[in-house]
Amino acid sequence: MIIELTREAQKQYPNKIRVLYLDIDGHRLENGAFDHDMLELQYNFIMKNISHYYSEINIPLISWKNKFKQANDPLPDDFIVYEENEIPEELKHCARTILTQIYKTEKELSTT
Repeated sequence: MIIELTREAQKQYPNKIRVLYLDIDGHRLENGAFDHDMLELQYNFIMKNISHYYSEINIPLISWKNKFKQANDPLPDDFIVYEENEIPEELKHCARTILTQIYKTEKELSTT
């Protein structure tokens, strides 16, 4: 769904600044942290794979502004997401490095 929204935004508004806002209801563990699927979505998919198509991203894990020009080229039709240790050698030069920050939940902050 996020890939389709990104493609459609590029098609309808080429070269315009794009900002992704994502709010997540539920998908929390007993300790307040996000479940595995939502961590994967936010960190491994959004931040590592499509963040460069946006000027800014606001997701529960982080608010991030792209210090580079957002990519305006079309997302590939056969978009493939690799685990970091599974990236083919010939593609490793394309991998982007993302500085990540892990934030504590309000519950975790109140217990420290």
